Amino acid sequence: MEIAVRGKRVIGGAGMVAGAALLWAMLPAPPNVEAARPAVLHGTVSISGGLTFTGSFDDRLNVATCADAAKTGTGKDGLGKPMFLVPSPAQTPDGNPGPVGGGHTFETDAAAEPYHGPGTYTGTGITATQLEADMPPGSQDKGIFAFPTGIGTLTINPDASGSFQFQGLQDPGSVTISGQVTWTCS
Repeated sequence: MEIAVRGKRVIGGAGMVAGAALLWAMLPAPPNVEAARPAVLHGTVSISGGLTFTGSFDDRLNVATCADAAKTGTGKDGLGKPMFLVPSPAQTPDGNPGPVGGGHTFETDAAAEPYHGPGTYTGTGITATQLEADMPPGSQDKGIFAFPTGIGTLTINPDASGSFQFQGLQDPGSVTISGQVTWTCS
């Protein structure tokens, strides 16, 4: 059998073609790029009261799928127990709360802990110490708002979407805020 390759004549046979096909079949398949991407929570924060703003952000997770996040949570506490953290934007390189648009920054440590899967968490089912937001936008002044005993309501759905409503948070300067964080997962 003769095979023409760009105007050149190559002598070979069926064995050569079969060998090339066998070699091709032995090559590893290209990696599945989609499988390598982590799940992402797409959040919106709305705050009202002594500080008012609305902003959005993404929170990339360390789990592969939204179903994994809903089932096992988004992190672990100091004892290795699962928790589902209310999403926050990634911190800036200098460790400050991340941007949410409009010159505002936001961060909270609120979480469903211990996490037992999708559902509504209130009272002792939520742990939190503070919420940070800049005051005024773009300034170096941060409002550090302490959570009262009744922190709020945290709901996580089976698709890892959810919401966290809070009210009556107060900073040392007596500014009081209420608000919510809502999110979807993809």
